[in-house]
Amino acid sequence: MFERFKKIRELSKDFSTLFPHETDEDGRSVVRLEVSGGGFLSPFSAPGLPVASSDMADFLNHSLKHIKPENPLHLMISGGAIATEEQETYRAAIANYYHLEFLETRTRIRRNTAVSFIMTLVAAALFTASVLLSSRGFRTVALNMLDVMAWVFMWEAVEQFCMERPLLKLQLLRSLKIMRAKVSFIESSCGQSVPR
Repeated sequence: MFERFKKIRELSKDFSTLFPHETDEDGRSVVRLEVSGGGFLSPFSAPGLPVASSDMADFLNHSLKHIKPENPLHLMISGGAIATEEQETYRAAIANYYHLEFLETRTRIRRNTAVSFIMTLVAAALFTASVLLSSRGFRTVALNMLDVMAWVFMWEAVEQFCMERPLLKLQLLRSLKIMRAKVSFIESSCGQSVPR
């Protein structure tokens, strides 16, 4: 069994050298994106508010999985000669997409808090009813069912608040980090970056 763990550790070291964590001169974590074709922008957006495509966001979210959420980001976008107007559109599209993600996640956190609180109140009411009925001498299957229901509501409240809420907060932090990320464009032909 220990041999397997040793082998996994060795393979992990090999893969970490294949995909090293890259930082820029200011200590920001670098994420590189290459744009090929026209899939960067979503075909649907409000007038004057470009939005990044879900494919680009999926790639970016996947690229951020190994980066600590507290690290500032530097997005380096390459792919041919990207005109200055396109650069501003791409920056705005990224910020707009993750601003919408931020708003949705914040709403989900508020809903999560409310649901957790309501479930805790329901569990407390069921426990109280169970104790009152038990003190009056009731010893029925319904009393046991009431206890089980109370525990289920309490467990669901704990799961919502202690397990799902931290994941939502992590998503919120990631959206903020991407909205505030430094964005540079690298021309593939000369390899020079154009900073934000």
